Amino acid sequence: MQTLYQSALFIHILAGGVALLSGLTALLLRKFTPNHPKAGRVFFVSTLLVAVTAILMAALKPNTFLLLIGVFTFYQTYAGFRSVQDKSLRPTGLDLLVWLAGAVNGVAMLMQGELVLWVFGGIQAGLVLNDLRTYLTLWRGKALPPKAWLRRHLGMMLGAFIAVITAFVIVNTDGYWWQWIGPTLVLSPLIVYWNIRLTSKNPKPALIIGALCLLLAAQPLLAQPYVEGGKTRHRFAQLNLGTDFGVLPAGNTRSWAQQTDGSWANTGLPAQSMTRLIVGGTHFWGHADFFIAFPVWQQQSQGYRERVESGFRFFPWRIEQSKIRPYAGFSHRALVFSAGDGADKKTHRLPLSAGVYFNRGSHLFDLGISYTHWNTIDYPFENAAGRSVQLPQMGFRVGYKYMLETTLSAEKNWLNGRTARLTDTLAKMGRLNGLTVGIGPSVAFFLKASPELAANYPGLTQHKIGNIFPELMLGYYWHKPDVQLSAVYRSYQSGLSAYGFEQQLQRRALTLEAYRFTGDYHGFVPFFGPALSWERWSAATSRNGQSVAEGQANMLRAGLTAGWDIRPDRLQAFYLRTVVRWFPGKNLGMSDGTTLSLDQLEVNFIQLVILPGRW
Repeated sequence: MQTLYQSALFIHILAGGVALLSGLTALLLRKFTPNHPKAGRVFFVSTLLVAVTAILMAALKPNTFLLLIGVFTFYQTYAGFRSVQDKSLRPTGLDLLVWLAGAVNGVAMLMQGELVLWVFGGIQAGLVLNDLRTYLTLWRGKALPPKAWLRRHLGMMLGAFIAVITAFVIVNTDGYWWQWIGPTLVLSPLIVYWNIRLTSKNPKPALIIGALCLLLAAQPLLAQPYVEGGKTRHRFAQLNLGTDFGVLPAGNTRSWAQQTDGSWANTGLPAQSMTRLIVGGTHFWGHADFFIAFPVWQQQSQGYRERVESGFRFFPWRIEQSKIRPYAGFSHRALVFSAGDGADKKTHRLPLSAGVYFNRGSHLFDLGISYTHWNTIDYPFENAAGRSVQLPQMGFRVGYKYMLETTLSAEKNWLNGRTARLTDTLAKMGRLNGLTVGIGPSVAFFLKASPELAANYPGLTQHKIGNIFPELMLGYYWHKPDVQLSAVYRSYQSGLSAYGFEQQLQRRALTLEAYRFTGDYHGFVPFFGPALSWERWSAATSRNGQSVAEGQANMLRAGLTAGWDIRPDRLQAFYLRTVVRWFPGKNLGMSDGTTLSLDQLEVNFIQLVILPGRW
């Protein structure tokens, strides 16, 4: 077994080097010349060996991460080669089998709960959905767009080359999250560039590069269409993506430390710094900004750790070009505190914030401060009664966001009535009904404490916030009644550990929900409806690795679903959705006689909902 693994590793490394050189050669060689396909074939064989040996090594020494990345690379390499081998793109049985493997791999990536795999899983999902669209078009007897094979070949092969470069970077660096994602972010524009250059009748690379520069320079019209065009529904909201860096000073913090004589003395908490990934959107024509912030790096220290923050900022004077605009806001932020061998105590914070935005083109710059009034928690040190801990009250932050416009192109048809006429026509034909697919990050909050848990295991604190998890949705939408029926799958965990005790709680849920959209405020469309969830709960408590108590149950739970869509019109092929679910009551009984409260509120921060039939 060891010899086979070492042989696979040797071939993997050797093939990776050949793939890197041949891929770069194929990229630089002039396309549609004899030498390009020769280099391409070498790249195909070597990259295929990289993927196959990765899968083999992951099987010999179980490694889920390596297995998923191996299948991800194999899918792109195989699909890129097949696009040249058969330019009709009609799938064979083997093509469909590879497609199925890619679909399963994408779902598996998204269910792992890791940032890197979420990014690659999203790419994998996009690839299989695009291939599904191609296959469905062919099965319906319709023609594909011109040079569809070339676009697929370029996208897949360049994607595989990016995977090879990523592997090279990771092997030779520390493997931080940005080193995993960096090559994808930097090199993905090449896919767009070559698609435009090689599939256009009169390619003008200088104009293409110029257009990209103009996009990055972000003209005011692209950055803030609501300033120029008034308060229309297609200018109501605008997506933004960005990052920020924040510092929570030590200030007047207070914790406890045990002295050599066994007594306890007050001590301060260290300052904390972090970098976050931000997804948000300006709403109400520049007067509000809703956002979600995910920590991607935090200073490693004993004490407290920030989790996901979701919030709102109000601008009395709307965001405008080259102007400084003040804001005030509030948010919900999850925080985890721990000390020594004690439990991770999860708590909620509701900070107020103030600051200024400066807009230049499509770029938003943020300078802000936050203040949390309720900053004291009780924490059980040394498995004893809680001692008062004072967390930081103030926070300082500097951030950057890039503004994206996704709906303005539909405004002209809305204003001249064509959208309404087309909507009526397609609705009568039943063409606006159809399959919906969705995915987005979610979190679950425990609404009630479990008194018996606190009594039996005082050092374990309480389950309050589960791990962030991907939510997968498959449903059907009926246009005329404006009703959605969905089946939603979630799987997540919540863990407690302290002083040798550990408790793990896991939930797997498949929920059937139906809701109706009601009202429409400039594309802001709320919905509400019932939900019925089949759930499998399991919990295990152990001490020093030995089981103390267990609990397991399958149950049906009734709940409520509510939320809203950002829906400028009813013809779009995708929407952004926020979902909140409430499942009251129910307890899980443990073998030691304790019960765990399962009263929960789920929040799906932002869900991408795709309607494949509208493509």
